[in-house]
Amino acid sequence: MISFAPAVDMFSARMGRPLADVASAAVDRWTVAPASRCYVQPAVFLPGQIERIERTEFAPLDVVIQGLKGDFEVEEEATVALRLRDVDLFDGVL
Repeated sequence: MISFAPAVDMFSARMGRPLADVASAAVDRWTVAPASRCYVQPAVFLPGQIERIERTEFAPLDVVIQGLKGDFEVEEEATVALRLRDVDLFDGVL
């Protein structure tokens, strides 16, 4: 089945129009897991290993080093499920 929806969405985004909100189209919504706090344990690494990290790809260097050193808590948001009707899932795109 050929769908032009991705191309239309891309064109709409380039024209400055907001993209459709998936949550607003949901028929039903429920919480799978409530929000919680999670303790981040320090990673296991060799002495001097962290100092050798020069750059990172997906986060700033200080955030990565903080995550490796651990010993702090983070707030995890609630996991929410949505029930959608009359949608197609094609290559991971609704």
